[in-house]
Amino acid sequence: MKIAICDDDNEQLCALEESLSQYRWERDCEMKLCQYSSSAQLLGEIQGGTRYDLYLLDVLMPEVNGIRLGEEIRRTDWEAALVYLTSSRDFALEAYGVSAFQYLLKPVERQTLFALLDALRTWRQTGSAPQFAFKSKAGLTVVYQSEILYVEYRNHILYFHLESGETLPSLHIRVPFEQAVAGLLENEDFLHPHKSYVVNMSWVRQLTSNAFVMGDGSLIPIPRKNFSAVKSSYIRFLAQRGRRRGPFAVPPSDGTV
Repeated sequence: MKIAICDDDNEQLCALEESLSQYRWERDCEMKLCQYSSSAQLLGEIQGGTRYDLYLLDVLMPEVNGIRLGEEIRRTDWEAALVYLTSSRDFALEAYGVSAFQYLLKPVERQTLFALLDALRTWRQTGSAPQFAFKSKAGLTVVYQSEILYVEYRNHILYFHLESGETLPSLHIRVPFEQAVAGLLENEDFLHPHKSYVVNMSWVRQLTSNAFVMGDGSLIPIPRKNFSAVKSSYIRFLAQRGRRRGPFAVPPSDGTV
């Protein structure tokens, strides 16, 4: 995958390059990185025919802003993924105007970037990144499955806890919890360790004697009667995923049972 990073802030540029290099090592995937501190330079190369699979573009830059760069890319390339980096959500509408794959709030958290890259690689391999839709007060809400840390079921409402720190509640549901999240459980990354929780094992930081510790520090309880089966499922998940696991999914340490 060829990736262009464009940001006039050298500190942000270096941090992104470091995170991408770490991702390349952990996932053992081919990745070519090109850095641009000048948006005008990248624009010139785009106009000269240079193409990338993924563009990480700062929105606010002094020469040519990220939205303008996206518009230029879209003149000839509708296959590339555009991801915008911004300190404000105010540019989200403009970003989607050029069919952005996503936008990320700065400073970009490593686990957030990893989840996005996982979704992008799936999208490139299958034509679409796995999503999950549910009804909320805002209407039909769609999230990428890779963004979900865990789903909590409480008082007939689903609470989707996302890697961004957001928690999105559903409307009141009238079907059993397991039926409501059946679409997630078809994905081998998800597990139902407790009657009130479904977890994305890619975001598990640790398995203790009675709980999953998630990437955000949340504890997902595991009933004693379920522990053996849950532990086996998690170890099998790690074995299958190997280096392709999520940013917090690491093999059980000596202190983990």
